[in-house]
Amino acid sequence: MTNKLVITADDYGICKIIDDGIDVAVSNQWITAVSALPNGSNEDFDRVKKLHLEKGDQVDIGCHLNITNGSPLTNLPSGFTRRKGDWKLFKWILGHDLSEMNTDALYKELKAQVRRFEDSEIPLKHFSDHFGILTMLESRICAVVIRVVQEYNARHNVNVPLRNPMLISVLQEDGCLEDSKLKRMGRLANFLRKLPTEENGFQLFKRNLRNRVKQVRTGGLSSSDYFIDNYYGINRKRKPKVIKCLMSHEYLSKNLPSGRDPVYEMVVHLGREPKDSDDLRFLKKFWKFRRKDLKKNRPNELKYLPVFHSVLQQSNAYELTRFSDL
Repeated sequence: MTNKLVITADDYGICKIIDDGIDVAVSNQWITAVSALPNGSNEDFDRVKKLHLEKGDQVDIGCHLNITNGSPLTNLPSGFTRRKGDWKLFKWILGHDLSEMNTDALYKELKAQVRRFEDSEIPLKHFSDHFGILTMLESRICAVVIRVVQEYNARHNVNVPLRNPMLISVLQEDGCLEDSKLKRMGRLANFLRKLPTEENGFQLFKRNLRNRVKQVRTGGLSSSDYFIDNYYGINRKRKPKVIKCLMSHEYLSKNLPSGRDPVYEMVVHLGREPKDSDDLRFLKKFWKFRRKDLKKNRPNELKYLPVFHSVLQQSNAYELTRFSDL
């Protein structure tokens, strides 16, 4: 049995800092997929078009559905957005009340995001959602995403996969994936603050997450078997510790579907070091990007990708692949 590994760089198409870093990774064949945000400026989306035209045969381009950063593509009701000066921006993650979200308006917005790729004749190879907020928590919100992907597949007679709900790794009770990067960063704690308090919030979240994973997998959509969000865990020898762990443990096989090789998706968040000409204040105000993320975290992830590939090649534990090859 061969472990298939897709390496996806998220957040393409909203700023040169990120896009330039991902372009380096594509050119060096360090990644096999790119998730592009659909609501960047025309100048930003031109870089997505250029990536497709120049590198579309080397890397899969996917749609990173988004309701948390930047501006919407449709005239959404106030429950989705906030005003910041002249800008009409999406509310930040914790500003959304998913239980009250207008699913008809959400459907129209997500359809518009997908249509931007279609109008540019960019064939999508995978779908994901920014921060996992759309597929991770509420059944009826997840159902809208599944519907949008199903309709895209039907229009184009394809079977484009949808990423697993992002915090799926916290369902691992032991082993390599339980120490989720997102969990350590506090995002999980922030989500749990909004859950009912009459029972253990973490156990309730895990139960809901299992239901969302089942919902995605029973929606007639393909997906990876495992999602790795913790590549950027570096030990003293500067080797990616989670990947190293996965290469030496086989405990995951107990949950793998029979009849095919297991498929892992690993996400990376890349970027080059900012230049004096980069407007970090705008990126923080408009896109909610932290300076530390742009100046340190993303360049470091790009820096350690060659280290990861060295570990990968030495182990022969995984075969790099693209969604379109599965």
